[in-house]
Amino acid sequence: MSHIQPKVIFSEAYDIHFMGLEKLHPFDTRKYSRAWNEAKNVLGDMLDLHTIAPTMPIDVHDLLRVHSPEYLNELCSTHYIARAIEMPIIAPFPYALIESHLLKPMQYATQGTIMAAELAMTHRLAVNLGGGYHHASANRGEGFCLYADVAIAIESLHQKGAVSSQSQAVIIDLDAHQGNGNSRVFRDKDY
Repeated sequence: MSHIQPKVIFSEAYDIHFMGLEKLHPFDTRKYSRAWNEAKNVLGDMLDLHTIAPTMPIDVHDLLRVHSPEYLNELCSTHYIARAIEMPIIAPFPYALIESHLLKPMQYATQGTIMAAELAMTHRLAVNLGGGYHHASANRGEGFCLYADVAIAIESLHQKGAVSSQSQAVIIDLDAHQGNGNSRVFRDKDY
């Protein structure tokens, strides 16, 4: 058995800062940095040696591996986003503000999930400290989840040929709520 070389994917760009409005939602939008800092306190500088940060957010091509073009167009509507993240107060905000303070962090975290999946194939163990947007499906966002990052990562591995079409994926979801978005995405898949 080969040696495991773990990789941690993390970026401070994952944290959502929205002029304090994020405090009005029960989702902890800064938990990613908190998790990183806790791990750093335990592991020290060794953590830096195993950490890689996404240098850019996910691109549209990768989003389209799972999401429909119609859904991605919906994500240009501030009213749709406000409903999906259960924060109607942000609906009147300019799209550019919502994009930079909400969508971009989620896009970076989604890219991190793809990176973790790819690195797990070569290093045998990789974890992304962001993402886990398990309520998002191909055509819908809900529950503070806009991008189906885990489904996108699995589809990316399959479409790039990194895993065979016979390979199966296991999603370990530790959230109290069912990952209904992942369930919808994979309902008709053989893997």
